[in-house]
Amino acid sequence: MLRRALSVLLFAIAMCFSQQISANHILGGNVTMECLGGDTYGVTLTIYKDCFGATAAPNTESVFILPSGCAGVLPFSINTNLQSVTEISELCPTEAVNSSCAGGALPGAQALIYYVEVNLDPSCIWTVEYTQGDWNYFINIDFSSLPTALIQTQIDPSLGCNSSISIDPMGQIPYSCLGDPVSHQMVVNNPNGYDLTYSLVCPQIPGGVDVPLFNPCDEPIPGITIDPATGELNFTSPMVPGNYVVGVVIEMSSGGVVFGTG
Repeated sequence: MLRRALSVLLFAIAMCFSQQISANHILGGNVTMECLGGDTYGVTLTIYKDCFGATAAPNTESVFILPSGCAGVLPFSINTNLQSVTEISELCPTEAVNSSCAGGALPGAQALIYYVEVNLDPSCIWTVEYTQGDWNYFINIDFSSLPTALIQTQIDPSLGCNSSISIDPMGQIPYSCLGDPVSHQMVVNNPNGYDLTYSLVCPQIPGGVDVPLFNPCDEPIPGITIDPATGELNFTSPMVPGNYVVGVVIEMSSGGVVFGTG
């Protein structure tokens, strides 16, 4: 089952606090698919949101579902339904009450989880896209044009019925202080036991175009490295406080056969 597993992370680099920024823009996220049997698939959309100035999470978010490789099948949009809102701010427990998610002044972030089940024509390859928000104000993105965020996944039903990997939202928005060494490990749930390979990529905007970064896509923060086998990220926090975005693509394979990248 071909799936694109692109996770976009935020790193809040600060002088032991993050600078306040306007929000209701997207910090990161991912889309995962699960085959439920027959032609029915569960779509889970995870959005990471900055709480500064943000409005309440909407009860629904639309995704576009686009076919390819088949004839006479039309694209469509569908509403995903809010399942949960979880604060994922990396604050000390005693400071949680001062998170911007609770109305305070310290940097706060939430993971919004949406879900819907859809029936898909098995003769098509399907792409699920979320494009309903702008990328946040990141230090390493040229946000002068308020680039629209693209979060997507792809599925090919002809390759079988399997469960995709999923990414634990906790720890996806790590905080650090200026000049500190950072080692960050994503927590990936891999129920099928795929062989996973990790690499750095640019976050994207609609059309599959790389977002305008000020650094190369494979080095969005100067000196950052990723372990291709484990996904562990290592770098030294820049000396400019603010928020930095990092795109990570996970390639899934089994027995040398690649099921998907993204």
